[in-house]
Amino acid sequence: MTDIGEAISAALILVVGAGVLAIMAGADTSLVTNLMSSGITLIVYVGVFGIFALILLNIVQQI
Repeated sequence: MTDIGEAISAALILVVGAGVLAIMAGADTSLVTNLMSSGITLIVYVGVFGIFALILLNIVQQI
């Protein structure tokens, strides 16, 4: 379980860091903000489904 948390944290840091660097480099702020929010939403959904999949696999293995 902690591996998923670390992967989610690393992905979130990567998305936010890339967005901040793009804004500092002079990219359009609204475009970068929309891309960052879409990326964060996608990462959260993937993390939630991954956690549910691990829980389901643990339940199936115990049966």
